[in-house]
Formats: sequence, C-alpha cells, structure tokens
Amino acid sequence: MVRSALFIRLAALVLAVSASVSGSRSAGFWVWALLLAALTLVGVTDRVDGIGWLRRHPALAMLDVGVVTIMISASGPDNVLLLATFPTALLIGALFPWFVGMPLLLVLELGYLSAVQAHTGLTGAPYIATVGVPFVYLAMAGIGFAMSYGTRQLAEMFVELQRVQGDRAAADERARLARDMHDSLGKTMHGIALTATSLPHWIEQDPHRANTLAADLAAHAERGAQEARAILVGLRTHQSDRPLVEVLTERCREWSETTGIPVHTSSEGVADVGDREREVVLAVLAEALENVHRHAAAETVEVVFSGDAQQIALRIQDDGVGFTDSFAGAVKRKRFGLLGMRERAVAAHGSLSIARGAPRGTTVQLSLPR
Repeated sequence: MVRSALFIRLAALVLAVSASVSGSRSAGFWVWALLLAALTLVGVTDRVDGIGWLRRHPALAMLDVGVVTIMISASGPDNVLLLATFPTALLIGALFPWFVGMPLLLVLELGYLSAVQAHTGLTGAPYIATVGVPFVYLAMAGIGFAMSYGTRQLAEMFVELQRVQGDRAAADERARLARDMHDSLGKTMHGIALTATSLPHWIEQDPHRANTLAADLAAHAERGAQEARAILVGLRTHQSDRPLVEVLTERCREWSETTGIPVHTSSEGVADVGDREREVVLAVLAEALENVHRHAAAETVEVVFSGDAQQIALRIQDDGVGFTDSFAGAVKRKRFGLLGMRERAVAAHGSLSIARGAPRGTTVQLSLPR
C-alpha cells in the first residue's frame, strides 16, 4: 500500500514536470520537485529501508511534509504538483498512529492553506481550493488509518490462527499417540504384566513352566521396546509397499493362529488405497479382533473388505455373545479402544458403527471416502 502511494506520487511528479517543460518555471520549482522525487525514490527502492526509517523516526516525516508544503508555496496551489501531495496524506495515515499522524496532517493542511493565502488569498480562492482539497487530505489520511488498522488486525488474526492450528495439531498428535500406544504398546505391556504376575507361582509349582514364561516375558519386553521406538520416531507398520488386501489377510491369519479362532476373509472391488486409509483400516481391524478375543467368546469371525470409486468399507462380524455397550458407556468404563476406532475413522472423514447381531454376534462397520 505504501509503495503504491509512492508510485502514485512519482507519476504525479512526472506528469507535473512534463506539463512544465514547455512553460517557464522558477528554479525553486525544479529544486523542490527533484527533492520530492528523491525522497519518493528512497521509499520505493529496496536498497534503502526508507519506509522503516520513517516509521522508526516520525520526525523524518516532517521533512517530507515540509518539502511538500514548500513546493506548493513555490509552484502555487493550482499547479499539477498538487496531485503529488495527496499520497502524502495517505502515507501519514498508513505509517503512523493517530497521535503522530494528526500533527503531521495538521502541518500539511496549514501549509497548503498558507500557500493558497499567499497566491490568491483565502477569500478570493474557489470553494474547492479552500475546502475541497483540505477535505481530500483528511479523507486520504483516514483511508490510510483504516487500512493500517485493518492490516494490523489481519496480522493479529493470522498469528492467532497459527496458534490455534498449532494447538489443534498438538492435540491431534497426542490423540494419535494415545491410540497408537493403546493399539500396540498398551496390549504388549498388559501381557507383560500378566506374565510377570503369574511367574512367582510357577517358579514354586513348575520350574519348567516358569522358564517358558520367563522366555515369553523377555520376548514381550523386546517387542514392547520395539513398539515404543516405532511410536517415538513416528513409524508406521502398515507395509505400504504391499497391497492392503494382502496385508489384511496376513494379519487375520496371524491372529487366527494365535487365538485359535477361524477367520474367513474376502475382498471385492478394492484396489490399493492411500497410506492414511491403510493405517485406519489396519488399526480398526486390529482393535476389533482384539475385542473379539477378549470379550466375544466367538467361534468364527468374518472379515469383508470391499469398495468402489467413492468409498471403501471394512466389516468385521463375529458370532460371539454380542456387544451391549454404547460408545459413551465404553468411554466411561475406560474402554478407549472403541473410542480410538471412531476417532481414527472421523479423522479420515469416515464413519464407524458397532451393531449387535440377531441373536448373537457383533458387527463392526468402517466406511472411508476415497
């Protein structure tokens, strides 16, 4: 804005000089015109921080206003150089607070009226010269004040927006870490705690069994350390170099071998998906299967992965005792795995539902947009 005002003043100076080449002008006219052009160029160029100097030292602005008023007095208020004074009022409003700008504007107004008085007299001057031009000065300064205030408000809003976005990103990251820790490290640590609790009993009753448990404990501890390192460095274990259907089928087979519960998997119309959708699908699958193992007492599980051009869907259905809790009740009872599944789905602009079958079983349905 400031540079635009300075360029307008340069254009007005060029116009004034062009109109004065063929006429007879005093040496003072050319001196003050060149001096005003030099001051304007200092503000425009990038080599010198003229605008910065002016804002840090408002007294320097009086030099510019003084040159403008003397130029009007030397050339007369009816000269085309008058056009070069209007951007000065705009700069006063744009660069300085009102308590600094108002004295500068007052000097500009009085200097102009003094020039009118010296050349034609205030009583003999036309209305536009005695009232119109001072009003234009005031209006230009008001525009500068308004634009400066709006710019400051916009800058403050931008800073506040950055702060809010930073807070939101931090909250999202904390939620993501909580979900990752629950889905991986939390389960591993829970297994370590159970094994460690039973170990003293087996040391007394069955040393051979105790040795086996100790080996399992060491293996689980190593796995927990690896999972902790993966979380800390933000790793993702979704194997993005392999098709999602292949990884999903492998996860189901590994879970079935570990738990002894058969899993029937099928897929239809699904090409590979992005990393974000892949992470959500595998996390929901892992949590749903873990809930089946812990709570459902199911005999079989069916996993169906399907999709089309608009969305992808994952359905995990078991024939267990059925799910009777609600999301609110689950959170109240600190079953954060269910909340984590929904949060992951919502973060990916999808949805997740859990429904009880008839007469038995539970169905977890995940839908994500392409």
